[in-house]
Amino acid sequence: MVPKILITERFSLTTLIKMQKQSDWSVIHDLQWYQKSDSQWADVNILIIRSQTKVDKKLLSIFPQLQLVITATAGFDHIDLGLCQSRNIRCFHCPSSHTASTAELTWALILACSRRLHEARTAITTGDWDRNKIVGTELSNKSLGIIGLGRVGTHVAQIARAFQMKLFAYDPYQTDEAFDTTQAERVSLEELLSQSDVVSLHVPLTSRTRHLMGDLYLESLSPDSILINTCRGPIIHENALIQKLQARKIGAVGLDVFEYEPLSKDSKLFNFSNVVMTPHVGATTKEAFEKASEEAFIKVQHFLSKDPSSTKDELPPRAPWWHDQ
Repeated sequence: MVPKILITERFSLTTLIKMQKQSDWSVIHDLQWYQKSDSQWADVNILIIRSQTKVDKKLLSIFPQLQLVITATAGFDHIDLGLCQSRNIRCFHCPSSHTASTAELTWALILACSRRLHEARTAITTGDWDRNKIVGTELSNKSLGIIGLGRVGTHVAQIARAFQMKLFAYDPYQTDEAFDTTQAERVSLEELLSQSDVVSLHVPLTSRTRHLMGDLYLESLSPDSILINTCRGPIIHENALIQKLQARKIGAVGLDVFEYEPLSKDSKLFNFSNVVMTPHVGATTKEAFEKASEEAFIKVQHFLSKDPSSTKDELPPRAPWWHDQ
């Protein structure tokens, strides 16, 4: 039987052509697939998606023959893993493709916060050249706390060494060897928050990590600390964060992701000059896009050939409270 593959979102043209050249595959790339008749998709075996396609009961009812879901993203909170397991549908993500791009954006936000680039941009546009108003902070010899020492967290740690920063990390799912490799000191979450000048989040969104950074843990941060989030918005309780900003109990915040996206134009986060924001672009580089598409293609190949390595990056039905490993 010829497998039918539907790609529902943006995909590399180069990789798409390679897939369509597979003589024994039927490959459809359709960004408007949901506007078509459901009967057109009744024989689809494989879905390749990104984060805008929600895999839930409603979607699965359209694909009764579905065997495989591949999300060309690192995050997987848009997939109901338990439901997929109950229907014998295997699920994979592509975490390796976005490692460099997300780590590099993390550092862009750290530097923007530490050198107050948002405020500097405002000052220069208004003609205010009083440099004493935008005194920055050096990162050299400061401490960086990484929550989630997976692919991205490890890459962030590697870059930190160039800044001669002391590294703390919290990840109960990682081995001592991973900590030794990154030269990060294993500490409790409470210790990390209280001892770090910069705190960077690198965990997926699960039921346990949602609002991980709420009132209690935000209170543990130093009033001069920098908090960075390039993983998933709901990891931080946004209202609690706004309260801490209003009370001036946090030095600066760098956010690429938000609790609700797109961010409302009325969000109170716009009121703070020490908040640097980008519109969820951590994985938005040409290289990451190409790598994610290629990873998805390779996973389809392995699945169809029943290659033993096809279990790499497979998502369990109930992922641990973070899974960037």
